[in-house]
Amino acid sequence: LGLAGCGGDGTRQDQQAELFERYVREGNHFGVAALFTEDGVWAVNGVEAARGRKAIQQHLAAGRKVKSYDHDVVGGVFQEQVEVAPGRVVETQGRLEAEWVQSEGGRWLLKRWNRVTAAAPER
Repeated sequence: LGLAGCGGDGTRQDQQAELFERYVREGNHFGVAALFTEDGVWAVNGVEAARGRKAIQQHLAAGRKVKSYDHDVVGGVFQEQVEVAPGRVVETQGRLEAEWVQSEGGRWLLKRWNRVTAAAPER
C-alpha cells in the first residue's frame, strides 16, 4: 500500500483526497463510498470492515458522528474527534495507508483505505 497522494498523478489524487476529507467532515457517507472502486476496501488497523461501495457507505453510516477531521495527504497521518455517545467525544489519531488506482476514465479511486489508529485520551 502506498500513502495517499504519493506516486502517479499526485495532483488529481490530492484533489480526490481533499474531497474525501470534506465528505468525512460533512458526514457524506455516499460521497466517501463513491471515491472507492466497486470492490474497494475500508479497513481499520489492517482488518477489513467493508468491501464494495454499498457496504462502505452502510458501514460509515452506522458508525460514530465525526466532529472534526483532518489529514495530511503527503505525510499520511490523520486526526479526528468523534462523538461516540451524546456528549462523549473521543480523539483518534494515526496513520493512513491508501492504494489509489486510475479508472479507465482517468479518475483516481481508492482501492483500499486503511486507518492505523493510536487512540488518544477521552475528553
